[in-house]
Amino acid sequence: MNKILKKLTLLSIITIMLLVTANCDIISPEKKENNSALLALALLSSSQTSSREPGIYISGKLVGSDSSTAIANATITIKGRGETAAIVRTGVAATTPAGFYQNVLSTGTSPVTLYGNTTGTPTNATRDTECGTTVVSMYSASITNRVICDSSTLDATAKSSGISDSLIAADTEVGTITSGADGTFSKIKLSTIATGNTYTLSVSGKTKTRRLRIAKSGTSTLLDGTSDLILGSSTTDTKKGTSAATAEGASASSTTNPYDFSITDLQVEVVYSKPYDILTGTLGNTTLSAAKDYVLSGTVIVPSGVTLTIPAGTRIYGATSPAGALLIKQGGKIDAQGTASSPIVFTSEKTAGSRSGGDWQGIIIQGNGIQTFGGRGVTAVGEGDVGTFGGSNDADSSGTMKYVRIEFAGAPFSPGNERNCLSLMGVGSATTLEYIQCHRGYDDGFEIWGGAVNMKYLVATGNRDDQFDYADGWIGRLQFAIGHLYATPVAANDDTSRCIEGDGNSAQTCTGSKKTSTTGTCADPSFANVTCVSFGSGQNIGDAIFVRRANGEKAGEFSHFHILNFGSQNSSDCASSGQTATLTTVNHTYTVSTAANNGCTSGGTIDQAGVALTSTSETAPNYAPVSANTTTGTANANTLNTSFDSATYYGAILSGGTDWTTGWTSYPTN
Repeated sequence: MNKILKKLTLLSIITIMLLVTANCDIISPEKKENNSALLALALLSSSQTSSREPGIYISGKLVGSDSSTAIANATITIKGRGETAAIVRTGVAATTPAGFYQNVLSTGTSPVTLYGNTTGTPTNATRDTECGTTVVSMYSASITNRVICDSSTLDATAKSSGISDSLIAADTEVGTITSGADGTFSKIKLSTIATGNTYTLSVSGKTKTRRLRIAKSGTSTLLDGTSDLILGSSTTDTKKGTSAATAEGASASSTTNPYDFSITDLQVEVVYSKPYDILTGTLGNTTLSAAKDYVLSGTVIVPSGVTLTIPAGTRIYGATSPAGALLIKQGGKIDAQGTASSPIVFTSEKTAGSRSGGDWQGIIIQGNGIQTFGGRGVTAVGEGDVGTFGGSNDADSSGTMKYVRIEFAGAPFSPGNERNCLSLMGVGSATTLEYIQCHRGYDDGFEIWGGAVNMKYLVATGNRDDQFDYADGWIGRLQFAIGHLYATPVAANDDTSRCIEGDGNSAQTCTGSKKTSTTGTCADPSFANVTCVSFGSGQNIGDAIFVRRANGEKAGEFSHFHILNFGSQNSSDCASSGQTATLTTVNHTYTVSTAANNGCTSGGTIDQAGVALTSTSETAPNYAPVSANTTTGTANANTLNTSFDSATYYGAILSGGTDWTTGWTSYPTN
């Protein structure tokens, strides 16, 4: 939390700049130990975009009849059959995603959620209307690639890009592919192939042929008589029609694979150009449209007096170069109100399957709330080179964010100086932040400096460092939250990862609670109904709750927690680093840790040890307890802070109650 040159008083800026000019070896106390500035610069400067031209691409692996043994260095010849199926759909121009249309017709045998020409994440009814009953996945290698589904007409833009939907006559050769040493071939462009056709596939040295169909169902298949065998399946072929079986060279009674080759993991992609909207520089009052896609190119600024309005279902992509970020300055506002069924999504421009934390640089909100680094109420410089923030108004408003998902964000600028998934700097209590997920960010999930912003219904999953991190006089409330540390993090961390990390002050000392004293400089927020999950003992895994740098002062209140799988680590730690704090656990702290709390003053009861969650899967979690998690007696979270909602249970979700994470959260690996 104590970032190098992280935040300075305005008076100190000039002094530090002069010192840096004279001596580049200035060292400030910091929590990071092993990060590499050179690596950070390399990560920030590299471009991950794709420049593939419009056309039809095919990928897969050529294998033998056992569907596993690779056939190396063989030529696959594709010929037309004089048959038409359905034509690839692009959708209506006003509602289709921006960038390059890309129809991934097959992703093995496990189609996943479609993001494309519907508003937000489509419901099953919308999906079936748009794409039939099979859903195709997003495959977005850059800001210029998007996914669509199938229909009966080929878009004019695709045709103008040279893609055909005309009938291919029988025995007309339209392309060849050569398999590699491991049998694979990747994204081979077949410029003469047309959509809406069926094709014959033959392999050099093999006697059999297969049929490939590009069909409206959203899958690429090998035709097998009257049945379709989806490529990627390792099951044997089963003949279902006598005439078809005989035609394909097998007996009518054959139930084993009659072929001497197959193709696994087949993927056919139709890619062509389409305009998209780029957000860059400093905005005026701007309202986005859920019918479009947007790209953050560089740091996009919402200045004082300006509001950025983002409707439900809007998707915004952070560019990798120049690295995208959204910065709401003091006096600026964001109005981003999604819904559970149609969340607003900020994610990486990179291909689904190759995304990672640090692809883009996240969202930063700066307000006029009171922060205490360098003195109570002074202006500070924000981490991540985002300029000044802070003031004298803890009731300040920076707008509203509801049902917003932020993925693969954050950036390392220098050791101890990062942008996070969502950075909150001096944000005031009139700001509304509810139902927000930070997923697989490069540094912290939610990081808060000063101010008094209150938050509810937050999900922090798989962020590289801490899931929640606070300092410098933050005195807000956080109720109903989930922090999940993953066994497969974004990258090797240069610090200890925790569910919650709190510094009374980044300067490593403070005096009095900012909440209860008009001169206090210690952060003193209140937490209730939080579920903290880890994976046991592992590299860089620390205590669930870690509070420090408060000179023995109280630096937080914590109640109604559910803490799981932190192994030998403490449930709470207030004594490490020689900078003690006092952790007040009013009423009930729910923990399953077997380790003793380290140096924290316990003001409550530890109850119900051993209650597990339904699932702690990193890709499909269910954070509801498997058995009752209600408190004993009348213990209620709102006795810790009367502004908390009534809650007489431990953790974020009541067993048997409503799961508020349903519908709008997502847990992609990359």
